[in-house]
Amino acid sequence: MINKKLKYSLGLIAAIAVINPAMVKGQSKEKGLDTISITLLTPYAPTISDANKKNDNPIMVDEIPFSPKLVYSIKTEKISSDFEIQPIKPARIKGEPLSKLYRSYLKIGYGTQSRLYGEGFLNSLRSKKHAWGIHVKHLSSAGKIKDVGNSGFSDTDFNLNGKMFLKKHTLSGGADYEHSSVHFYGFDINDTALTNLGDAVVGKNAIRQQFSLIRGNVRLLSHYRDSAAINHDIQLDYYNLMDRYGLQENSFVLTANANRYFNKEFFNVLLTYDYLDDKYYTNTDSSAIQANTIIRVNPSVSTDGKKYKFVVGIGAYIEVDALYGTSYSFYPNVYFSYNLINDILKPFVGINGRLRRNSFKTLSDENPFVLSPPRVAHDTYNSKGSIPRIKNSKHTIQFYGGFKGEFSKTSAFNVSVSRDKIDDEMFFVTDTSSRMNNRFGVVYDNIKYFNVHAEFSYHSKDRFKLMFLGDYNVYVTDYEERAWHKPELELTLSGTYNIAEKFIAKADIYLFGNQYAKEFEADGSTVKVVKLPAAVDLNLSIEYRYTKKLSLYLMLNNIAATRYYRFHNYPSQRFNLLGVVTYIL
Repeated sequence: MINKKLKYSLGLIAAIAVINPAMVKGQSKEKGLDTISITLLTPYAPTISDANKKNDNPIMVDEIPFSPKLVYSIKTEKISSDFEIQPIKPARIKGEPLSKLYRSYLKIGYGTQSRLYGEGFLNSLRSKKHAWGIHVKHLSSAGKIKDVGNSGFSDTDFNLNGKMFLKKHTLSGGADYEHSSVHFYGFDINDTALTNLGDAVVGKNAIRQQFSLIRGNVRLLSHYRDSAAINHDIQLDYYNLMDRYGLQENSFVLTANANRYFNKEFFNVLLTYDYLDDKYYTNTDSSAIQANTIIRVNPSVSTDGKKYKFVVGIGAYIEVDALYGTSYSFYPNVYFSYNLINDILKPFVGINGRLRRNSFKTLSDENPFVLSPPRVAHDTYNSKGSIPRIKNSKHTIQFYGGFKGEFSKTSAFNVSVSRDKIDDEMFFVTDTSSRMNNRFGVVYDNIKYFNVHAEFSYHSKDRFKLMFLGDYNVYVTDYEERAWHKPELELTLSGTYNIAEKFIAKADIYLFGNQYAKEFEADGSTVKVVKLPAAVDLNLSIEYRYTKKLSLYLMLNNIAATRYYRFHNYPSQRFNLLGVVTYIL
């Protein structure tokens, strides 16, 4: 491009020179300019030379440096600040007001088989200083069961309780009176040999048993927030039990528990003084008192990490018995758990043992058809023979382990397996000393007990709740042929469904596995094993809440009308219905 423009320029100059030679000539004469001839041999190629820049920076040299002298002083003076603290209102959580409390609650119901039900509550309202309550309950039934004696029963309970909230303690206590009545109805009314004996033997009043229980308790519980302080829990319990046949039992239990932290370790000491006496009255109004005392000392220490918990301790027992003398026993107490998967899965293992209190109350609570005084047979392993004395059971060593955790925030589970060795375990057997065979004595045996236990719960807010409990039991006895009246399988399934706080339905399913009872052949010495078959008991209740204060509900028990036996010769009531009205005052 440059070469082309250059050609045009040179051509233009040459043309001007040719066309106007005189002008050129004249100018050269006037100014004396030399004539230049340019001959182009090759195209013009311009070039640009490189530029060299000097990179030297100027330097200024100060021959006389200047150092200024600074002179200053600090003047102290207090500046006053007129600041006043302005109080602010405490924060309040909106949308979560305290629920309204009602002072009383009443239930009244009536059902089939002349079933009468009543229950009432009277309580204090919300207070920071104290709380108290009164509870009354009654349930009775005429109890008509086919082919057996009068099966009517009655249970009445009256309870008082109260609490005082102190600065660093809670003082609580209560008193309770219970009266219950049952009948020894486990005999065949079609047996003429029995019915011919008349009402003096098989009549309603002749087979009646009743229990009167008076009990009370007082407790002092500390609430120290300082981990270096010794927290304590002291409780005193007492009861007096009497029955229709003159038996009287007194129990006095004092429990003291103290604990505190030392660094990261938690130390705990449990002390128990457990006194029990039984009085057996005879027809001559004299009595024989048999006393038994258990003193327990159980120190333990535990430590918790981010993912584990470890407990180690020992249980020391001193048993003082009026008949058997004084004995000592010691049992381990070790427990370890580990949070394997963020509360979802927690495996645990442990070893322990204990001395378990047995009494006429524990016997009659489990089986109200027991003899009074109880006829206790200590089999061939015990030289004492048959005596009216209740012994305590010894869990000499128990190994257990399992898993527990949560599938989610709404569900949880617990599965465990245990193996226990128990000395002097009690079993109910039919008393054959009378022709009616409608009461139970007790036999002792040493056993090995294996158990698989499972629990599961699920809830969806307050709308739906589900719970499952299951136990599979295996008993290995030393002397008895079977573990009498101990079910092999026990399952419970309960569910509740709430529809808009208006209708509430609840269902319960109970399953009892096979059981075995002990009888004797006609010769009176050969043991006969009687199988009590497994059974299912289905119960359903439906509640309708007419208002917040008034509701109605219907209970349907043993819907399948199953005739099952919890104890030998004692069938359960079949289908029965109960309607209830509730009102809040």
